[in-house]
Amino acid sequence: MKNVFLFFLLCGFISSCATSEVTPTGVKVVTQSEYERILEKYTTSSIKYQGLYNTLQVEGTLVTTTMAQAQLEQTARLYIWDQPKMDEEKKKSQELSAKQTTVFVSFYTPERKNDNLHKNMTMWKLFLDVDGKRYEGKASKIKLLFSEVQAIYPYHNRFSTPYNIVFPIPVKDIESKTIRFTVTGSVDNAVLEFTPPALQP
Repeated sequence: MKNVFLFFLLCGFISSCATSEVTPTGVKVVTQSEYERILEKYTTSSIKYQGLYNTLQVEGTLVTTTMAQAQLEQTARLYIWDQPKMDEEKKKSQELSAKQTTVFVSFYTPERKNDNLHKNMTMWKLFLDVDGKRYEGKASKIKLLFSEVQAIYPYHNRFSTPYNIVFPIPVKDIESKTIRFTVTGSVDNAVLEFTPPALQP
């Protein structure tokens, strides 16, 4: 009886520590809890105030190779992709990351007219600093339903606008280094520092 009890206890422990699961279509993906753990490692935020008033709030995720794979698996789990679809999307992701680095940003500033990172005449500048070099980014507004964005970035809220910021440097060239992402303009500025998991406490 004791051995039976220990067996079930061990099974419960293993299942509680599971980091992956298999979709109904047979695709192996990360669990929700594991996805959130990975996301946390590549996400940081900054909130700026003038007196009691919030002038700027930026939450961002550096889409590294690991983060991109986790996002693919999260999406595959949510939409029950089959393996050919998973392989197709993975190939697209790898092709993009070989040319660029992406930072997802959930951006809030109280004046709606200033929420325009993606426009040509925006006041904002977007920089990525790594290894003494600076890269200027280009923003695109994400045109998905709120629920779709939040499924991948749970910290995103209805008061903020989702953007992808793209920088002309392959992600593999910089993902193992400490990176500073800056949003700066006449309203205020925010700096997000991304530290590789291996260097995190």
